[in-house]
Amino acid sequence: MVCGGRNIVLRGPRFEVKELSTTILSGGKLCLMSVAGRAFVQLRFAPTASGVSAFAPCQALSRLSGIIETGGPVAAVDITGPGDPLADISTTLEVIGEVHRRWPEIAITVTSLGLNGADHAAALREAGAGRMNLLVDCVENGVAKKVYAWIRSGNKTVPLSRAAAWLVEEQARVMAVFRRAGIGVSARCRVFAGINDGHVDAVARFLADHGVERLELAPGNDECCRGLLAQARQEAGRNIPTTICDPAAASDPAVPGAGPTGARPNVAVVSGGGVEVDLHLGRACRVLIYGPRRDGLVCLLATRDLPDPGGGEGRWRTAAEALSDCFVLLTASAGPAPCRIFGRYGISVVKGEGEIEVKVDALYDSGRKRSRP
Repeated sequence: MVCGGRNIVLRGPRFEVKELSTTILSGGKLCLMSVAGRAFVQLRFAPTASGVSAFAPCQALSRLSGIIETGGPVAAVDITGPGDPLADISTTLEVIGEVHRRWPEIAITVTSLGLNGADHAAALREAGAGRMNLLVDCVENGVAKKVYAWIRSGNKTVPLSRAAAWLVEEQARVMAVFRRAGIGVSARCRVFAGINDGHVDAVARFLADHGVERLELAPGNDECCRGLLAQARQEAGRNIPTTICDPAAASDPAVPGAGPTGARPNVAVVSGGGVEVDLHLGRACRVLIYGPRRDGLVCLLATRDLPDPGGGEGRWRTAAEALSDCFVLLTASAGPAPCRIFGRYGISVVKGEGEIEVKVDALYDSGRKRSRP
C-alpha cells in the first residue's frame, strides 16, 4: 500500500464495505474499501481509527464509481477492515470480483492478518486480487499478549500463551501459498508506542526471511509520533525496504453514513444486551434508537419493536417505515434483502460487531460528549 499525499475520507456506513479513503498516486488514486466486519483479533486498547464502520458492497462500489466518475482515475483498491477481509471471505470475493469486472485496470490488494489465507489464495487470485498486504504486528508471545486481547480462527479462540507462535506459523505458510498462487506479498506493521515499538526490527527480519517484498509502518495509537516511526523505519530498513504511512492519512477515521439530517437525526441499533452491536438483523425483535437530545447530546432515546420474523420483504418495508427518522441502522450482520430495502428508504445498513457507544460516536461529531438519559 502506498500512503502519503492528499487524503480524502468519504463518509458512509459500515458493511462489509467500510470507509473509502483515497490517496493520490502518480497514476491515479488509491481507494481503501473497508468491507470487513468480522475480525480475527481484538486489540487490548482502542486503535487510532476505532469506531469506524464498513459499507455494504453495493454502497462501497457506488462510492468507488463516484470517485472514478468525478475525481479522475483510480490506480489501486485496498480491501481492508475494520475487521479482516479473510474472516468475511464470501463478501470479500464478491467485492473483488465486481471491482475487477467493472474496472479491470485497477490493481487490487487485500490487507489482512492472512489467517485461513492458504485456503482462499486461488479464489482470491481468480477473483482479481493481485497483492496481499499482511498485517504483522509482532512475532513473539510476550509482545502478542500486550497487543491482543484475543486471537481466533473461525469460532475458535487461540490461547494467548501460544498465540504468537501460531500466528507466525500461519503467516509464514500463507506467504508461501500466495506467492505460488501468483499474488505478491507485502506487509504492514502497526507501531504501538510503548507496546511493540522496540519489536519492529524482529518483525522486519521475520518478513525478510520469508521473501516479503516491502514493509510499511503505520501508527497504531495516538502516542505513536513521527519520530518514533522514523526510528522504527531506520531499524527495519536494515532488513527490508521500509516506508512510513502518513499518520495523518492513517489516523483519519472514516465515519459511516451520509450523516444525520433534520429529517433523519437518529441511529437504529440492533443489540442483544444493550451494550454491543452483536445480533443478526433477522433475529432482532426490537432496535435501540440513539440520537441527539434537545441540548444536542447524543444518547439512548427509545426502543422500538420490529415486525415479527417471517414476513419476507414486507417485514423490512414495514421496519424501514418505522425507522423513518433514522439515517443508519447498525447490526452485526444482515442479508442482502433488508440492506437493499432499507437503502431504498434512505437508511444505510452498517454491518459489524462492536461497542455501541463507540460506533454511535463515530456517526456523529467526534468532538461531542455522549450522555445517558
